[in-house]
Amino acid sequence: MLEWIYCFKKERFYETKNFINKRPKCDIAFGYGSGVFAQKGYTSTDTPQIDLILGVEDFNAWHQENIKNNPGDYSDTLRKNITSPLAKLGVPIVYQNYIQDQNYQFKVGTIETKAMLNDIKTYSSNFFNGRLQKPVYLIQSTPEFDKLIERNHDWGYELATFLMSSDIYTKTQLYQTIYKLSYIGQLRNLGFEDKNKCKNTLDNQQELFDNMYAKYFAGTTSGYYLTRDIKDSLVQLLDLPIPYSKETQKLIKDCIWNPDERKILYLRKMLIDYLKQMNRDTEAILAVKQLLLDPKTSLTYTLNKRKKYLNSK
Repeated sequence: MLEWIYCFKKERFYETKNFINKRPKCDIAFGYGSGVFAQKGYTSTDTPQIDLILGVEDFNAWHQENIKNNPGDYSDTLRKNITSPLAKLGVPIVYQNYIQDQNYQFKVGTIETKAMLNDIKTYSSNFFNGRLQKPVYLIQSTPEFDKLIERNHDWGYELATFLMSSDIYTKTQLYQTIYKLSYIGQLRNLGFEDKNKCKNTLDNQQELFDNMYAKYFAGTTSGYYLTRDIKDSLVQLLDLPIPYSKETQKLIKDCIWNPDERKILYLRKMLIDYLKQMNRDTEAILAVKQLLLDPKTSLTYTLNKRKKYLNSK
């Protein structure tokens, strides 16, 4: 698989599989981020956390079993709070940071599979949609999840295509827009993330993005430039499962029948503002939830993010 090229070391994959096998059964497992794929700004000796998301059948039952089998995965506070109703707040995922296993640290998010699939299908938070429109390493999956990932690539491409400021654009410009769909508006951009995260990621993962979005370049002459038909792009917007307001739906339809440039610019601004607000709300609720469930670990994680920002150039 192409992903092997971008893993720092092959043994990291085997360690990750071993880590998952020592936890209760999950339906879906995928890795992402700098702990899985090479990212500019890290050396070959750096060992960032390996980010994982696990889809499980029953959230409470999974954690009750895992507490028995792997109590070290939890701080004392999180062990008491993990099955509280607070865990369902916002996107019903809970992260556990800095789980030490062999030579690696893991950051693991758990969510019920049904809730994750529903979140993707309805585009209700952009949490999973945005993440899965970027490279991930599928470790365990289901046929439904595989199909949904492919459909979600289409949604990301269609949304990014409309948001492009020009009717002619490069692959790199498209990938930058897709990458930013889930980051714009987030509070982490105010000083809690690497300033060059998008560029550092794309510099090392261009071929992964090519692999994900190759079908959209198949009919182009150069394989590098894409052109957009604005009317087709507007029609595609209506096919997205994004819960548009009635005002936005009406404006999209108006633009299809009369693609006035001023209306299209206004629509583009509306969608960007909508994504910013959705991303901001999703991130803020998750941050507060993590802080309440596991205050000490959450603060440590936030401070480390701040250090990463200050060290970035």
